Amino acid sequence: MSLNETPHDAINGTRRDKRAAQKEEIRRQIEQLENRLKQANQRDAQENRKRDTQLKIIAGAILLADVEAGHTDRAQVVAMFKRGATRERDVKLLQEEGWLP
Repeated sequence: MSLNETPHDAINGTRRDKRAAQKEEIRRQIEQLENRLKQANQRDAQENRKRDTQLKIIAGAILLADVEAGHTDRAQVVAMFKRGATRERDVKLLQEEGWLP
């Protein structure tokens, strides 16, 4: 305790230090929870992308099998591919596989 401090000031200083430590602990816990939430969101997004990819593979396989079996008009599928294929690498693959001119 300094010459200008009273015993009351020393007690208040200790309380302030304790509150500051509590606040820092709460901030640390919040940061940990935010990190856990971010990781959970990333796992959800990854799972959603995986399911979306799986759906596209299944739908594409069914469509191609349907064309091959003669149940769906190939010209209609080619028209869909022309409308839907916007990325250069997709167009190139469809051309290589004979689906686009």
